Amino acid sequence: MAIANSNDLCTFPSAGTRGSMTFVLACFFMLVAVPQCEGYSAAWHISVAWEDESCDQVCESYNLVCTEMCWPATVQGLKYVAAVDLANTCSAVETGDSEYYHPVKDPDTTVCYWRSDSTYLRCGEVPTTPSDQVALGKYLRRLCPCVTAVAKAKSGSSTFSLDCGLGSNEAMEEPTEVRPGAPSTTT
Repeated sequence: MAIANSNDLCTFPSAGTRGSMTFVLACFFMLVAVPQCEGYSAAWHISVAWEDESCDQVCESYNLVCTEMCWPATVQGLKYVAAVDLANTCSAVETGDSEYYHPVKDPDTTVCYWRSDSTYLRCGEVPTTPSDQVALGKYLRRLCPCVTAVAKAKSGSSTFSLDCGLGSNEAMEEPTEVRPGAPSTTT
């Protein structure tokens, strides 16, 4: 009897709480596991380190990778994420000044800010918390869309499907350019 590994077929278990289901078919006395081909899901995480972190670092701490495919197109998308995936993280979600490291949670007000007008890659960006806040042990916290490495590797496939966790809200067009002056990353 042979059982196929679902990792070799259509999907890999999703990041976070959403998972893929597997059906088992009996055919000629041979069992074959066939995954449901519904795609992948992003899991949203917030930085918790006592230093400024990029989303690459945040996702890596969960054994995941940041995806540029899931930044919300509007503040409504981030409101959905804050209510569903990041419950009790943000006291409110508002449109903030345009910052290359958005979305972010303010350490003083606990308001999460988002503005989607940047067309640059965001995963590797590290915010710079003002020194007066750092002295108080308060840091800007990145809000990050994370996926499995397998999902990231398959993202160029024509059969690839990704649920960004934004509900009915759209993701912005995937950025492709590095911000001038941005630090280089190795991930």
